[in-house]
Amino acid sequence: MAKKDGTLTWMGSLFSITGIGMLIGSFLSYNSTHNFIKNSSSTIATVTELRLQTSSSSSSSSKSSTYYPIVKFKTQKGESVEFQSSVGTYPPSFRVGETVSVLYDANNPAEAEINSFWQLWFTAIFLLAMGGLFAGIGLSLIAGPLAFRFSSNKKAAKLQANGKKIVTKFTGVELNTFLTVNGSSPYQIISQWFDPETNQVYVFHSENIWFDPEEFIKYETIDVYVDPNNMKKYHMDISFLPKLAN
Repeated sequence: MAKKDGTLTWMGSLFSITGIGMLIGSFLSYNSTHNFIKNSSSTIATVTELRLQTSSSSSSSSKSSTYYPIVKFKTQKGESVEFQSSVGTYPPSFRVGETVSVLYDANNPAEAEINSFWQLWFTAIFLLAMGGLFAGIGLSLIAGPLAFRFSSNKKAAKLQANGKKIVTKFTGVELNTFLTVNGSSPYQIISQWFDPETNQVYVFHSENIWFDPEEFIKYETIDVYVDPNNMKKYHMDISFLPKLAN
């Protein structure tokens, strides 16, 4: 599990750091907007232009278009100011000639924004949502292996304490191709046991092993602890294997 856990922990840390950075950015954006609203003056402005900006994705040939409103207003001192909104949309949210309310810094009128919820708070909300998503994924990737390991260890301890030990026949080692990490799949030890009372054969798989264990298997039998009431609940004792160092 060490290789898989290390990869997931690294990925989880990357997602978490990115998410936390976005959450910090959201807080800073919220604080900046809050102070701007608190200290700004308001007036009526006119949309003079819808400026089209296109961008293309590196992964596809398609282009996306965004319209940014250009707004013109006069300050209380009679100064004429024109600015481009920081938030663009497609299709456009405003029409040329439309009158809108704007907020501006009286000491620096060029610092202005359309007085609408999304124009003011879009950046903070977007960073909050994306930051929460990335941080949540990151924490899940970090905590997931720990929780799985804790659950597996608890299950194994319970079966070893209260389950029935059976001696199974070692039949081979296989790759668990259902799981791939960085192009590699873990190994599993396979064994089987014949129940003469029911005339049934049970096949058991070990937990995932991130190295080839075959050369370390010196015996033809392997102990498996089972729940007599549910043979699907079992734990193969592979404590005889060495620990993975890296």
